[in-house]
Amino acid sequence: MTIETTSSSKTKRVIFLILLGLLLLIIFWLGLKTWRLYQVGQSLLARQAEVETLIADGLTNIDPDKADSLVMETRHDIKTLKEETAVFMPITPYLGWIPKIGSTLVNAPSLIRMADSGIDGAAYAVRGLKPALAIMQNDDSSEASMISQLSNILVDAGPDLTAANEKLAEVATARAEITNVDELPWRLKTLFALSDEWLPFAQDSLALTAVLPEILGENGAQTYLLIAQNEDELRPTGGFISSAGTLVVENGEILSLDMINANRVDNWLEKPYDSPPKPFNDYMGFDLFLFRDSNFWPDFPTTAEKAMDLYSYGQDQPALDGMIAIDQKFLQILLETTGPIYIQENDQTITPQNSINMLQDAWIIRDTASNSESISDRKAFIGIFALAIVDYIENNFSAIDPVALAQGMKTALESKHLQIYFRDEKAAAILNENNWNGRLANPTTQDFLAVVDTNMGFNKVNIYIERTIDYQIALNNESKGKAQLDITYNHTGQGTIDECIHYSFEAYQSGGKYLDMAENCYWSYLRVYVPMGSQLITGAEHHVPGNALRMGESINSVTGILNEQPGLTTWDNFLMIPYGQSVSSSYQYLLPQVTTMIDNDVKQYQLTIRKQAGTGSDSANISVILPTDAELIDANPKPSKIDGENIFFDIILDTDKIISVTYQ
Repeated sequence: MTIETTSSSKTKRVIFLILLGLLLLIIFWLGLKTWRLYQVGQSLLARQAEVETLIADGLTNIDPDKADSLVMETRHDIKTLKEETAVFMPITPYLGWIPKIGSTLVNAPSLIRMADSGIDGAAYAVRGLKPALAIMQNDDSSEASMISQLSNILVDAGPDLTAANEKLAEVATARAEITNVDELPWRLKTLFALSDEWLPFAQDSLALTAVLPEILGENGAQTYLLIAQNEDELRPTGGFISSAGTLVVENGEILSLDMINANRVDNWLEKPYDSPPKPFNDYMGFDLFLFRDSNFWPDFPTTAEKAMDLYSYGQDQPALDGMIAIDQKFLQILLETTGPIYIQENDQTITPQNSINMLQDAWIIRDTASNSESISDRKAFIGIFALAIVDYIENNFSAIDPVALAQGMKTALESKHLQIYFRDEKAAAILNENNWNGRLANPTTQDFLAVVDTNMGFNKVNIYIERTIDYQIALNNESKGKAQLDITYNHTGQGTIDECIHYSFEAYQSGGKYLDMAENCYWSYLRVYVPMGSQLITGAEHHVPGNALRMGESINSVTGILNEQPGLTTWDNFLMIPYGQSVSSSYQYLLPQVTTMIDNDVKQYQLTIRKQAGTGSDSANISVILPTDAELIDANPKPSKIDGENIFFDIILDTDKIISVTYQ
């Protein structure tokens, strides 16, 4: 009995010693892990300070070698962090109960993937673009030579930049998994704010660099049609085409840029021209389809193809490679990047603050020119401004912050003050993928709305027009819906006019102030684009008196149904907004399937509401009514109000907007 007790005690002591040894080993291992993680954390904090110091003076002043070294050292730290924490990753999502750090632990796997893919993307990007930094900092290079060399570098960097973009896509995927950023520590929240701001910009920039060499003529000269649109006379892709010309680039260098008044493009005295789209004939009395009116379609690729064909036809030029459209606001955005630019033609300096006024002042007929010459030249003045800015960029490229320039171009593209179309399939695909080509399209089983106006009043009255869109959609249990659309036009003119004059040749001849052309009523050809299969219940009717029309005959306009754009149903109308008054145009219709099943009983409604190019910031008040007894799960963006089954959104249409509502 004693022998057994002694043996049992020894066994227990051995087990105790083994367990104690294991515990000490675990403690030592955890301590070592903690020490390594602490060291990595301190190293990363130090690197953050280094990065902030490095970029403080701007991208063009960054030491390329130091940037490369910093990225690689940071990459080493993050890889170490990933390896040291790998053993814990399977259990961290279940540790949300731990005070203070629970939310961080729950998101740890996604955070590690973001950091790992992000630093890999940075490493690829720096390796590919490091030679570009060196070129931009070389004072011995001429500006034209610098642009050409940068174009060649982008070709060589292609594989690295593609790999970088793939890594950034992984970052975006991991970021989407983290939905409780507000619960994270302040340092992480700060980094997320930076990531959310810069990640889309970095992805878009890398996507564009993939096709930039081809666009800049790496494989031969490229000739683009450049059109200047005046948004004060609103047209579907931005505004009346005031001037146009060809931009020729090869190997990153601008070989030529010639701009003329849009009225001088056509050769209708010697060549036959087609009849215009029917509204131009019905409401403006036009018999020929001329270049100046080619931007009739809100789908920019459609307009671009027609405009390029008409330009080549009128100017006896070979087929063009693409089209670029700009407006007054684009020049203002560009000037915010370049700074003031001297315009030799009028001995003035153009700035972001005075650019619009200078363009308007150019309307005034100059005493030094004959009447007919000045009437023609003044419409081409936006082209003169564009020429001066392009010349400045070409000759002072090293003085421009490339990040600020890229941000400005991204803003202009998203707000449609800059629109681009290329016939090259690869370039066109990149633009289409990033929604930069102005294509009018709607995915199936989603709601869609585009309100498009065409100023048919021969005036600049859109300066005074405010447009508000009120849209209510009542969803049913069959994934369809009933919509009510009200479009309200408010003419903000404060003066008085005797009558609405549809067309006055004398006004163009008088040489008065630009704003005189805005002191009038507003005649608009309206089109509404909705999902294919929508069924109109009631549509607006508008009366325009004959004494307010060029042709002298009254028009009673009822809502028409068009089959204009593939995948969409189109309604059209014609209306006049008297000076200083408001007019509404209302439509009620049934929608086809506009929700998708994303889980067992969970559905999602999504609405894309499209900004019309050339407009500033229309207001859109959206109301989504859920089916009876449905429960709201999520809504994006954050609703302005929720009242039972009614979800309200107040939107400013400075870009295309997407609204999504998830419910069950």
